[in-house]
Amino acid sequence: MKINALMKESLLIIQSKSFLGRCLATQNASHALAIGFDIQMPHPTRRTSNPRHTTTLPTLIVGLAIGGCLGPALFLSIDKLELSGGTLLAFSVGAFLSLGLSLAAAVVGLHLILPRILARTRGTLNEMIGNLTSATHSITNGDTAQAIDSVGLAVAEGATWYSISVTRRFATQAALGLLISFGSTIGATLLLNQNTLLHDQNDLLKDQNTKIDEQLTLLKTQNGKIDQQTAVADSQKRGAFVTEMFSILQEVAKTAGQDGILPKELMSRIAVLSTSSVPYIYLDFLGAHGAIEPKPIPRPLSPERGQLVVALARMSVKFEPLMHAGAIFTYSDLRGVNLLHANMAGIDLQNSDLSSANLNNTDFFAANLSGAILTNVAASYANFDHASITNTIIEDSNFRSATFRNALLQNVDIKRGAFGFSDFRDCRLSLTISFENVDTEGRLPLGINWPVQIQKTYEGGEKLLNYIFVFPSNIERVGKLAPSILGR
Repeated sequence: MKINALMKESLLIIQSKSFLGRCLATQNASHALAIGFDIQMPHPTRRTSNPRHTTTLPTLIVGLAIGGCLGPALFLSIDKLELSGGTLLAFSVGAFLSLGLSLAAAVVGLHLILPRILARTRGTLNEMIGNLTSATHSITNGDTAQAIDSVGLAVAEGATWYSISVTRRFATQAALGLLISFGSTIGATLLLNQNTLLHDQNDLLKDQNTKIDEQLTLLKTQNGKIDQQTAVADSQKRGAFVTEMFSILQEVAKTAGQDGILPKELMSRIAVLSTSSVPYIYLDFLGAHGAIEPKPIPRPLSPERGQLVVALARMSVKFEPLMHAGAIFTYSDLRGVNLLHANMAGIDLQNSDLSSANLNNTDFFAANLSGAILTNVAASYANFDHASITNTIIEDSNFRSATFRNALLQNVDIKRGAFGFSDFRDCRLSLTISFENVDTEGRLPLGINWPVQIQKTYEGGEKLLNYIFVFPSNIERVGKLAPSILGR
């Protein structure tokens, strides 16, 4: 644009010179001087205003199309540019320094070397005015040829002076524009380099977090091994109880009568042993589901008490006299034991674990099974008359034909399993009693006042019982003591 303007202005000056020559040739001196002095030389430091061009619709459409194509490309490439921020930074700094040195050399050449090369043709404003003045004197003296030569020299010097000034201004502005443009790209490159450093830092943090997680896993495993070691050490300390238990059981085998009542001295030894065998958490090497990795049991139990209960039950020893003597059998570990046809009347097995135990035809008359774990239990034809079963979950167990007459059932959840032909007559129910998918073999358990809706459902052939009883807490209703089993 600058060069086009310069060419237009030079052409205007040349045309003015030709017209001035024709005027002088026709002796129209006054017109020639007027033309000569009316030639407007643009100021070197003043820009000529260009007419404002209006943007047409096709231009806008083309611009939008180009922006729509370049926008996604820049968006997709910005991530890759961030990954190479260090390279871009070094390249930008090198390019900026090279451009700066080149522009500095160009400016020095423009202001020092170029003026010396063009010194012979460079005119000044004073010389141009002097030539115009000389042309005026020549016209006044009637020397037309001299006047034309003086005007030509003035026009040539003016064009030369103006072209050099415009060229210098254009070079200076272009240099400043390039410097500013490259300076701004360095700022963008620094941002990309910062993003690259942040990416690297995030990767390092991820690696550090991974190593911390691995360290925590190792610490957790180490703590588990320490707990296992502690549990094994506690179990080894209780080895002395086994020796005392065998000694007591040998005496029981010798002295136990047909009535199942032991001598007072022997019952005292059993009471001391059961009291000393406190519940604790130990390792289950078979696992809850047959796993090889040893795991701690879910709740504190006493395996010594469980072994003692099984041994005394098989020797037909009555438990109620032992209870009166101070023996404690709560929290007994009775998982998977076989108590078929055993007499467990009057025993207190609160919070004991009877999972997978064989309780078929077992007598739990007036026994206390509150808080016991009864999962996957086989208790067909078992006797739970006058027993206390509270805060207990009976799950996946077979209680077919079991009796619960006059038993206390409070907050009992019965899930799945079989209760066909079970007897709940005169049973004392309190708070919440729930049946969930319980198989009753098409017959509702006896002794419970079932709602009419449930009765109609079973008349239609339903076999799975789903119902929840909610009762008020009534001390008079549930507070009766169970009868003694002595003499049974």
